[in-house]
This record gives sequence, C-alpha cells and structure tokens, in this order.
Amino acid sequence: MISTRRAAVSFILSVALGGSLHALSEGSLKTEKKVSSEKKIVGDPIVAKVGTAKVIRRSEVLEAMRSLPPAMLQQMPADKLFASTLDRLVRAYLLAEAAKKAGIEKDSAFQKALENDKADLLSRSFLMKEVQTKVSKSTLEARYKKFVAEFPKEKEHHLFHILTKEEDAAKAVIKELEKGTKFEDVAKEKSIAPSKEKSGDEGYVMKSMLPPQLQDAINKLTSGEFTKIPVKTDLGYHIFKITDSRDAVPPKYEEIEQALQSLIFQEEAIKLIKKLESQKKIERFNEDGTPAVEEEEKASAIK
Repeated sequence: MISTRRAAVSFILSVALGGSLHALSEGSLKTEKKVSSEKKIVGDPIVAKVGTAKVIRRSEVLEAMRSLPPAMLQQMPADKLFASTLDRLVRAYLLAEAAKKAGIEKDSAFQKALENDKADLLSRSFLMKEVQTKVSKSTLEARYKKFVAEFPKEKEHHLFHILTKEEDAAKAVIKELEKGTKFEDVAKEKSIAPSKEKSGDEGYVMKSMLPPQLQDAINKLTSGEFTKIPVKTDLGYHIFKITDSRDAVPPKYEEIEQALQSLIFQEEAIKLIKKLESQKKIERFNEDGTPAVEEEEKASAIK
C-alpha cells in the first residue's frame, strides 16, 4: 500500500524517464547524505593494510560507498556500511592479486570487459559533472510550486489493511471480524502485508494512487466499515477498513526534496543524451544484423 506521502514521491518520479538515471542520481544523493552524517575525522587515515604492499585509506572506502545501491544505503547503519565496504575492498584486492598471478589480465574477454566498464564509468562521471550543477535550489523550489499546483484535489482515507495469501484465509478473517474481533488485532496476527507490524495501519491513502480493483472496494466503504468480500490482486487477497477521510494535502517541500532532485537530474540527463544523439548518425540493427525498422516506419506500415 502507498501512503499519501509515499504516493507523492511516486507521483513525482512517474513523470521522469529512464530508471537507470534515477538510480544513479538518487544513489549519489543518498550516499552523500550518509557520508556527511559520519563523525568528523582529521586527515585521511589508513583504515586497513593488506600485506606489505597495500594500504587502504578512509577516502577510498567513502568513494566505494558512493557506488552502493540506494536500498543498501537506506537499510544499513553508517558504521556497519563503512565496515562492510572496507571488507569488500580488502577481498577485492586479494582476488585481483590472485587474478594477476593467474594471467587473467591478458585474457581477451577480460580486456573487452575492461573497455566496457571504462566506458560506463566515463559516462556516469560525465553525467554527474554536467547535470548535477543544474539541480539548484531555485530550480527545486520552482518545481515544488508546479507539483503543488498539479497535486490531485481529492479525499484521502485512513486505511487499515489485511493481506492473506489464500482466499479461504481471507474469508476466515472476514468471519472473525464479523464476530467482533478488532481489525487491528487480526491484522497483526494474520496479515502478510508489511503493515502488520503497525496493526494493519497504512496511514492516509489517496484512492487515485491505488489499482482500480482496490479503488472499487474502498469506494463501497464508509467510516468504520470493512470489506465483506476479499479483493484479489497478484499479491493475494485484501481486506480493508476505513476509519477517517479528509481533504488530501501535498507533502511539505522537505519531505519530497530528494525526489524532486532525482526528477530534475533525470530530465537534464535526458536532454543531454538527446543532444549528443542528435550530433551523430546512429544506425541500429536487428539481432541477426539486418537493418532495424524504426518505430515510425512500423506505425506507417500498419496504417
């Protein structure tokens, strides 16, 4: 389920194109925040020695942390993240030394992979350098005003939720609720949704952010009621209860600032890529080497 605040972030990012660009920008922003939150340390101390030939400094670990997936940055405490990244660098060095002794560097497949990795690193570094400077405070504030103006004008509902894997289990839950058992108690005991830890409380939710079949189920409810027929989705069988409704209000700027940064980064990156594409003749071919038919040509052929 998606609360209004989380839905607002999804709403912003749904406007953007290119998931990999989003991962690049969001990952870098969150890593910088994680690194900057660490205690201040003077200089660049050595944090590991491997044999007599290799030393690893703190700055190397922090740099490596910048390439970690956003999910890992969110879930792991800063001290554990630093320690695990340091371990990874030590192991990588040991394996690289062993690979050199085995002659892997001379392998043609390795040389090709090295070129691909170099091109990928260059492109990411160039994007960050060229685009990040355009994510200014004034640009972010202007985009927030636009977001507020476009924010859906509708009600949001305080939603409680129970999810079961099987239909029979959902029907058994409904019978239990009809006997008077508290919705929150049943959710905590029998729901498989993440919200079970909060007794099924999904917070305030806008119906427009939900799949149509879930919207239909919620439309039939009034405050205090729960669904009498479980709603099937790919996740399982859902039972809902509404306890309150109110006018939806957009989240504060601080709550979605990072999402706005990601959106603007993506838009500027896409502009840059399209500009570069326009400066070169690009020919694409099918897997078998035959000329590829452009989408426009396909569409005209169908007509």
